[in-house]
Amino acid sequence: MKNKFYLIVIFSFAFLINLNGKSYSNDILIDAETVDIKEKGNLIFATGKVNIRDGTGAVIKGDKAIYNKYNQSVEISGNVFFLDNIKNFNISSDKVFFERQKSKISTFDNTIINFLDQNNEKIEFEIKGKNSIFDQKKKILEINEDVILLDLINNYQIYSQKIIYDIRNELIKSQNKTEINFKNKVNIISSDIIYKKKIAVFETKKDTILK
Repeated sequence: MKNKFYLIVIFSFAFLINLNGKSYSNDILIDAETVDIKEKGNLIFATGKVNIRDGTGAVIKGDKAIYNKYNQSVEISGNVFFLDNIKNFNISSDKVFFERQKSKISTFDNTIINFLDQNNEKIEFEIKGKNSIFDQKKKILEINEDVILLDLINNYQIYSQKIIYDIRNELIKSQNKTEINFKNKVNIISSDIIYKKKIAVFETKKDTILK
């Protein structure tokens, strides 16, 4: 077993010496208790207090990780915490698959996604569910199964089986049965709701019950 300092030196050299000008190619640093390097560094298996730093501003922590240099992907499992300091969000999940070239994050099983303020200190928006796909280029998040969305700024909650959050256009869409608690004063039960954040308007095409 090699010590941690030695591993950091190896990865810093291996991934930073061959920079080709693409931010997703080599600017990644892996720190872990044990590491298995295969196929001349193109496949790396890390276990034990895994800490991965990506040149795009992401920090990923977990119990086990696989870095695939061929397709620039990182798969990390076990108590995963993903933080993006630049884009102001963090993710906690059982397993995360990060496609660096596509800027796409997939989560599996229990998932919590927090959207933060500009200082990465205060949670403004929290979404809980089971599985999700977050396309950072399109700025669209899709999350499924027992979804709970909490807007901590405007004080409302949305409960549904599937929610699509269009960040660029500030639209929240739910599918199937949906319940909304608005400022602890009004409960809305409906299906296939669209919430326009900019103007704080809910739209639905199906029967709606107000309580």
